[in-house]
Amino acid sequence: NKEPLNSNVVFISGLTRSGKILLLSIIASFKNTEKVNVNFGLEQLPMLNHLGKLTDDVAKYLLQSGMNSIIYDNAIGRNSNFRPGDYTSVWKNKNPMEYVSRLFLPDGDAVTNKLNQENNIFPMMVHNGLWHADLWFTALPDVKFIHMQRNPIDIIFSWIGKGYGDEFFH
Repeated sequence: NKEPLNSNVVFISGLTRSGKILLLSIIASFKNTEKVNVNFGLEQLPMLNHLGKLTDDVAKYLLQSGMNSIIYDNAIGRNSNFRPGDYTSVWKNKNPMEYVSRLFLPDGDAVTNKLNQENNIFPMMVHNGLWHADLWFTALPDVKFIHMQRNPIDIIFSWIGKGYGDEFFH
């Protein structure tokens, strides 16, 4: 597997409704920081590894290559989110036109060279990432974690208020 495309990845971890999006929005407002990112498929790999469905080597490889794909795709505007109200939207970033302009840039080595040169902070949300931190740190040794905690009663109250007990979330 190739070396990481960005060694400045910051995972914001925690339960749903613990304040991850608030902190991600603050971090994404900093200079030399990319927009907020999330990939629910990538988050499933540590759990599959925990359940014995993926070996350590396969899980590590998929996490490394998955993060490289996410970072590369972000750098060229692939899979950019233009939904105005979504927390991962380019419109929630301090410089949304940067993401629009990326749609027209050349790809390949020019992108990887730019990524290595800039080494921007890459904020990414993960749910309960510390549960499998050993695998994350094995796959991505330079990753940084910030884990959000909130009073469990407040979280449950928030879940009920958002309708998280409804059929969609089962």
